[in-house]
Amino acid sequence: MENQNKKNKKIYLWYTLLFTGISVLFFGQLWLFDKTLIWNIDGYLQWYSLFGKFQNTFQGLFSGQGFPFWDWSIGLGADYFANFAFLLFDPFSYLALFFSKENLDIAYTIIVILKLFAAGMAMLCFLRYHKKPSALCLAGAIGYAFCAWGMVCTRHDFFLTQLIIFPLLILGVDKVEDKRSPLLLIFSVWWSILQSIYFSYMTALFAVIYIVVRFFTGEGKKTVAGFFIKIVKYVGYVLVGGILLTAPVLVPALFSLIQTSKGSGVGTAILPTVKQLLRFVPSFVSQQDIYDNYSIIGMNFLFVSMIPAIAWQLKRRKSSAWMFWICMAFLLLPALQCVTNGFSYASGRWSYVMNFFFVYAAVECLEWKRVWEKSYVRWILLTMGILIVTGIVAVMGFDAMGSATFCMVLLSVVFGAVICYLIEEPFAAARQGKCLVAVVALNCALLGMVYYNPHINGIIDTLMTQGKCYEIYQNNSMRVVSEIEDEEFYRVDTVDYPTNSNSQSQYAHTPANTSLYWNTPGISEYLSTVDGNWIKWNQLLGNSNGCFRRMCTYSNDNRCRMDFLLGVKYFLGSDKKTEAKSKNSDYAGYGFSESDKIKKVSVLQSAKNSSLGYVYDSAMSDTEWKKYSALEREQILMQTAVVEDDQLEQLTNTDKMSETALAFEDSQNVPFTVETGEGIRWKSSQAFSVKKEDTVKLKLQRNVKNCEIYVLFRNLKKKSFSQKTKWKISHGGDMQADELMWKRYQLSQLSQKEYENFSVYISRDEVTKRILNAEGEPQGVSDNEDYMVNIGYADQYEGEISCHFDTPGKYTCDDIQVIAVPVKQFDQQAKVLEDNRLTVTKKSQNQIEGTVDTEKGGLLYLNILYNKGWKIFVDGKEAKQVYNVNTAFMGVEVPEGSHTIRLEYQPLGSPYTWILFGLGVVITGVLGGIGYAKKKKHKGDTLQ
Repeated sequence: MENQNKKNKKIYLWYTLLFTGISVLFFGQLWLFDKTLIWNIDGYLQWYSLFGKFQNTFQGLFSGQGFPFWDWSIGLGADYFANFAFLLFDPFSYLALFFSKENLDIAYTIIVILKLFAAGMAMLCFLRYHKKPSALCLAGAIGYAFCAWGMVCTRHDFFLTQLIIFPLLILGVDKVEDKRSPLLLIFSVWWSILQSIYFSYMTALFAVIYIVVRFFTGEGKKTVAGFFIKIVKYVGYVLVGGILLTAPVLVPALFSLIQTSKGSGVGTAILPTVKQLLRFVPSFVSQQDIYDNYSIIGMNFLFVSMIPAIAWQLKRRKSSAWMFWICMAFLLLPALQCVTNGFSYASGRWSYVMNFFFVYAAVECLEWKRVWEKSYVRWILLTMGILIVTGIVAVMGFDAMGSATFCMVLLSVVFGAVICYLIEEPFAAARQGKCLVAVVALNCALLGMVYYNPHINGIIDTLMTQGKCYEIYQNNSMRVVSEIEDEEFYRVDTVDYPTNSNSQSQYAHTPANTSLYWNTPGISEYLSTVDGNWIKWNQLLGNSNGCFRRMCTYSNDNRCRMDFLLGVKYFLGSDKKTEAKSKNSDYAGYGFSESDKIKKVSVLQSAKNSSLGYVYDSAMSDTEWKKYSALEREQILMQTAVVEDDQLEQLTNTDKMSETALAFEDSQNVPFTVETGEGIRWKSSQAFSVKKEDTVKLKLQRNVKNCEIYVLFRNLKKKSFSQKTKWKISHGGDMQADELMWKRYQLSQLSQKEYENFSVYISRDEVTKRILNAEGEPQGVSDNEDYMVNIGYADQYEGEISCHFDTPGKYTCDDIQVIAVPVKQFDQQAKVLEDNRLTVTKKSQNQIEGTVDTEKGGLLYLNILYNKGWKIFVDGKEAKQVYNVNTAFMGVEVPEGSHTIRLEYQPLGSPYTWILFGLGVVITGVLGGIGYAKKKKHKGDTLQ
């Protein structure tokens, strides 16, 4: 027993040493080029701010502020568990608490590397449980830890947790099959769901398939009753780990998932394209993404060389081989990938499953004597040949993959030759095992060095330099919000100035998730849990800035009515000369003026006394409201509440709004003439072509006074040019003069789906905004037709508006309009709502108190996104009916007079979810006690 313990410790020590050595080679280039693993898109915009938020949460706890079940810094506010459970229940995340904000990027890099280490350790434990030879256990653990999916997902440390969970879950299944304790299975299910309902769906799908496959490939008699009993047993364990123990988090998380915006800008295909098929083979040895959505399966060549043997293992009824080929079918067919992605677009985020069964099946083949016979060399040579031929065709003929992938193909061929040598030369078993481990380790290290080499691959250029994230966030104007002296409820808006890829066009938008980092009440969000009703609200009001993509919303476009309705009281400007040509303050909406300056940041305050809510004395139905145009809907919301049709009849203290009583500003279309650059062929505003990046200038023909100015493109569409036209535009050459390049270009476009996405930068003076069509992006909103931006308020303006098109193509448009919307009536209507506002007297994360004083009574609209976890008390009595108001928000009726209002938030399902949790703990304890008793009895029997 003592020798066995020493052997176990030794293999874990060897794994640690090997992982450390490979990591030094793999990630060493990051240190050489002063890079971190923070990706310059989601890494900077999401993970850095999320870790900052995580620190803020615990600083609040330690200072006695309590736990925030509701958090106002997530967009317009959202449930904390539903958005951050994956951080709270990830032990690795707690390392961030030991780093300063200045070093959070270093913390992220360390967390990623530790997760890769833990993933390999989980695979090592799995293989050790199945009594695989020590050398193969080490090779499998190293190969799994440094699989290509894991390497690409270093930019999403959240994804990497799945590499740890899945081996543990399958090990838990195997232990149950072997009549051992179910605790590991229960724990794995519990952790999987707390990490992500989205990923747990994919994990559960393949775990069920594995249970079925193992039942039919295992030994013993197969009966329907036996299969039914097995399924019931697993359902019971999942019920304990996945429902009871997770209930306090699962219920609000499910509500949040249901509320999110659905759909995608990517079309659903059934079969792969030619280009995707050509990527398929090289993807086995590289970080090549087959479908551009994490469909990544790259491994070291030792495991790839086992693919023929994995096919033979089907006859031997190996469950690992069956699972490998089932995963292969899911990987190859986009239709099945849509199933794994919740019946949305084709995505390979589930590929951690494929990577696990790839390693498991390959290790089982490597302990099979048949693969060490010289006859197997020809199969390895065939695999090498297919790799080389496919790589050449993909690169030279179809432009289907990059030079880095081709280098990895060539590198794999070299290792293939080494493996052939190991098979043909007689080695002692121990020496052969050491050689296998060395081959896998060196192969993984070199693939990583190619991946991060700036001379071969451009990945390292997408990573943030050390300290850059901290510098960006520290310079953001949101840093001063905590010093604004205002005890009332308010929200804050600001903008920043990112540049597009060619650094020629600058536009402004609210810096997404900055409010998370600074723990401030903002109005933007960039998370996959964005409330779909908020996106819908922006679409209905024509706010293009609020519905670029379904997982982010960028402000109210500085529209005075939208800002007022959502309680935006402050706009943060800046006087820093390094910021851009214009200052942030230029983007502030109508009615904002400078009230203070904090740390060189201009704090602009609205002239309106905005609030968390207002009492409307009338309401109209959602159906009637939608009959109006977007700008008219916005004006209606300044006069009356909008409720669902069936709820309108339930109102008792609120009058029905008569359509004849509605008042509208005299909005006018401003006439203009058009001037275009040489890159644009202008037929009319209904049809024009953009041959190369250029600008259309709309020269206004009359003076606009005291108005917000909007630019509206009705039903704007783009259609790509023909292949010949695109060739001439991009290459500027004669097709006959360079026929070979022309043919290669044609092949590269073969069966490639064209998405008609585009962006337009719209400017007035120094203010620039953007409209975006995100078709072709997984997170794109595909049902936008009209595109409108507020180009700012003007006391008086008669100039030009520039529309910069950077995407070539044929454009059609029903109409282009410049609309001037006066603000005089807004001032009058805002005054009525101000007189009926909710005055907040006490606020915290989970509770708000205030008073309202209304002459007529009516419907109190609250600009909190509708969530059933909120309880509303009027004069101490809980409101029986909470209405869905203005499409996305909450409301409650109040009678005339003065009233106290109290809002309390508890996660949906409380306190019943905590009772379920307690029941789960008891059941788990009983199961653990039974397992311990059996283990002790078995140990005693063994000793006897």
